[in-house]
Amino acid sequence: MRKIKILIFILFFFFFLLSFLIFPIFFLKKEGEGQQIFPRSFTLLLPKKKNKNSISFGEKAGVAIFFSSEGKEKILYQKNPHQKLPPASLTKLMTAMIVLDHYDLSQKVEISYQALWTEGEAGKLRPGEKMKIEDLLKLMLLVSSNDAATALEEVAGKDKFKEWVKKKEKEIRLQNTNFLNPHGLYQKEHSSSAYDLAKMTYFSLVKYKKLWEILRKKEEVIIGEGPKRKILHYAHNTNKLLDLENVLGGKTGYLPEVGESMILALKSFGKTKGYVILVLIGVDDRIQKMKKFHSYIKNEFLWK
Repeated sequence: MRKIKILIFILFFFFFLLSFLIFPIFFLKKEGEGQQIFPRSFTLLLPKKKNKNSISFGEKAGVAIFFSSEGKEKILYQKNPHQKLPPASLTKLMTAMIVLDHYDLSQKVEISYQALWTEGEAGKLRPGEKMKIEDLLKLMLLVSSNDAATALEEVAGKDKFKEWVKKKEKEIRLQNTNFLNPHGLYQKEHSSSAYDLAKMTYFSLVKYKKLWEILRKKEEVIIGEGPKRKILHYAHNTNKLLDLENVLGGKTGYLPEVGESMILALKSFGKTKGYVILVLIGVDDRIQKMKKFHSYIKNEFLWK
């Protein structure tokens, strides 16, 4: 009986030893555990730079980031990616997410004089005019209407709206962003970074389909209700690059303090699944510079 026990112990010991030698994967910590890495199956599909050509778009800050279908990221281009700068009307992507989170899009809002006093007249709203929240959202995103953005903030009130914005900044994990108003007009501490704006844009692409349905429109006729008659608003998208290959939409911005800015969202090229987010802050002639940026990303990288 004792010999049998000794034999069983010896067999168990050898099995344990063989397991350690032949199947170490069961005993070792998995690669990348506790840190962000690209999965093995995904690494082969990463876009690779074809050559060492450098380029400049004359921007104060900019990034191009590839986000995989799993949410992993690879920076394809960067210049001052974490520098805090005024984001101008790129802010309105955040405002749109807050509206979609908390508002009934079919609700009608009466436009106040305070909303109309907001700098900028792109929306051409009238005092006392009534408009659905969804239509205000379209005006804000397509023609970058500041008065529409203020009218949307007024629905909840400044304090509540700001509280929602701060929660959203934390949810997206924006590190260098401090949004203080819904439209992006200059305030000393109202700021973001090119990297944060790209990250926020990717988040909105995945979570807010309605937002990007609007941004893909070239134009829209919006009807408001005046005191005596209906009021027509012809909204032409400020983004003139919707016909470029793989473009899903984008947002423009301008402030005298920083210059022109723009975000462009693309479906990745080739068979590689994912998105590419392009951000330029502080350029002249944003449409031509972004068109050049799009061409650079498409042609200078190997998309499988």
